[in-house]
Amino acid sequence: DEAIHFFAQFLKNNLRKDDIVVRYGGDEFVILQEGLSRNDAFVIWQRLVEKSKRLKFHGFKLTMSVGIASYPEDGESFESLFEVADIRLYSAKRAGRARVGEYGGNRIRIPSIKFVNRAEEVDRLLSNISNGVITVIKGESGVGKTRLIREVLSGIRNREILWSDCLALERKISYYPLREIVKYKLLRGGKDLIKYIPEAYRVEIGKIVPEVLEGIESEGNSGFDRVLDRYRLLEGFNYVFNLGEKAKIIVIDNAQWMDEDSLEALKYIIRNRNPDTVFIFASRTEDKVEKSEEFFRGLSREHPVDEIFLSPLSEAHIKEIVRIIVGAEISLLEEYVASNAGGSVFYAEEIVKSLFELGYLRFMGNTWDFKEPEEEIAPRGAEDVVMRKFSRLSEDGKELARILSVVRKGYIELLMALTGFNEGRVFGLVDECLKGGLFVENEEYEFVEYRNELVREIVYKREISGLKKRRLHKRVAEWLEKHCPEGNEEDLAYHYRMANIKEKVVEYGLSSAKKARELYTNRSALKYYNWVLEALRPWENSKEKARKYAEVLLSVIDVKEHLGLFEEAMKLTGEALKLSERFNFADIKGRVFNLKAILLWRMGKIKEAMRLLKEGIEYLHSANLSEEIGMMYNTLGILYNTQGEYKKAIEVLEKVLLFSEGKERLKTKALINIGNALNYMGEYEKALDYYERARDISKKEGDKKRYEIASL
Repeated sequence: DEAIHFFAQFLKNNLRKDDIVVRYGGDEFVILQEGLSRNDAFVIWQRLVEKSKRLKFHGFKLTMSVGIASYPEDGESFESLFEVADIRLYSAKRAGRARVGEYGGNRIRIPSIKFVNRAEEVDRLLSNISNGVITVIKGESGVGKTRLIREVLSGIRNREILWSDCLALERKISYYPLREIVKYKLLRGGKDLIKYIPEAYRVEIGKIVPEVLEGIESEGNSGFDRVLDRYRLLEGFNYVFNLGEKAKIIVIDNAQWMDEDSLEALKYIIRNRNPDTVFIFASRTEDKVEKSEEFFRGLSREHPVDEIFLSPLSEAHIKEIVRIIVGAEISLLEEYVASNAGGSVFYAEEIVKSLFELGYLRFMGNTWDFKEPEEEIAPRGAEDVVMRKFSRLSEDGKELARILSVVRKGYIELLMALTGFNEGRVFGLVDECLKGGLFVENEEYEFVEYRNELVREIVYKREISGLKKRRLHKRVAEWLEKHCPEGNEEDLAYHYRMANIKEKVVEYGLSSAKKARELYTNRSALKYYNWVLEALRPWENSKEKARKYAEVLLSVIDVKEHLGLFEEAMKLTGEALKLSERFNFADIKGRVFNLKAILLWRMGKIKEAMRLLKEGIEYLHSANLSEEIGMMYNTLGILYNTQGEYKKAIEVLEKVLLFSEGKERLKTKALINIGNALNYMGEYEKALDYYERARDISKKEGDKKRYEIASL
């Protein structure tokens, strides 16, 4: 505490009088400095880091690591600035401490430099190491088991860590993890360690680890028995593990693949271990092997064992990892990765890496730019893991996995129809794929599906050819349409699109987009609208198709406006305007004027928006289009409200009511906006009357959105 006190004084003495220094907790400080650029701050803190290296604080040598965040480049709220500074602080520590973190810029950091949301598990593992408790860490592949162990061990001092990984095993190799630990020990400690092993034990170890026998036969021991003496071998392993003064931590990763000889040997070694030796096992739940599970159960009967289960991370934590990897907040990127990673840290990192390598994620100027791929990508690292699991399935199991990669939602009756297998056979194959770590059960809706979208996409791309793909999608769509069309509109749109049946894509794509908008999931709505536009091309030779295309295009513009993609939406208004003029769609042209005015308003160009609205109203009067006139008066009234011209707003909005006969949604909008104007003017009783009228109409019409707005 005294050293920290002296360090705090050092900060205050070397900073400006107005700089604010706060002890945040333990040995961490937060400093607020006004009027500094990020570059100036970097120079100042680099100088202070170097100065601190030359000093002692109450007799102690301390080092200082620094993370800097600058407003507004790195964030506009305290929380976002604090997070960026914290990430850069971690970067400084990981780079060797005693420096200013420079994380960010035009590169990604994989693996992510900060460990996310495992504080409880870290504390448990640290406690187990301190108390000599054997730890078994379980969870799905990619969930962070190995990373948890490495994170904890990175802070452990005065312990020797011996590590073995069984992942490389394509077939069982006797004593594989123990062989690897012996090799690791010799590599770290040098060949001279061999002479400290009693010869009888050395000979037995040498029979399975030849490196140990180098030089022995030349000393007259060429006639030793090649038959293993198991007792001497196990004692030899114990001897090797305990060589050296430091207490040992022995880690066996991917322990589910341990061979039977190793399991038997480890029972003996753990039973006779040095009390200071700690064992940590990491095991994948989806690759459950009964022999390994039996071994873990046996351990818990004889020794204190703590089983730590790592569940997949939440979408919020995956988004945090994405921010750490790129050093910036990119909402669309975070959504994309979180929706495809299935809570897996490994998959999240592989997705970001692939997006960067393929050019979908680019650093342009001083900021990141992300363009969402039209089709899902399959990162190479993740592909290797998934296809290794796929290769272990039986031939029928592989065929079921292929079919489910097309189906997505595996209702048993549907799988029976597509495979030709009876119910018992399908259940058996589903069970095989569940145990193989590819499928999970959706108990709520009673179907099986892939563990996450990325796993499905990898099998789909690798295993399904073009002709088979289209035929399967068509069969799935027809089965869903016949047996359960309600609630499956999105799936029907998807399958008919993949089968290239365009009229069905239009039908189900539009209903899916409508549903998505009702749920305020505008990005999903945008996807479905784009599918419909794709299905309607080419439209040039059909006036009916051109009108449908124009109407959907207007919906896309509207959605992009809601998403804040104003420039993209504005470009599309030009396309919609040309189309409306080519086919003389006066009502479409009026709606384009209205949407363009809204975009101009949202972009801060109020006067330009008002001028366009007045021009549009004049055009629509000449075309005698009452609903479109009312729509534009409504937008004009909203703009007057935003400018504080409430009486003008009411005057214009009252005109909307004249043009909204039989157009209840338009009438509701106008009533709410008149209520807003009266509310701003302080005429609360009148405002309440308009709000109640709007609520009554929207309730009667089943317009949930307007009902909620009016009620609020």
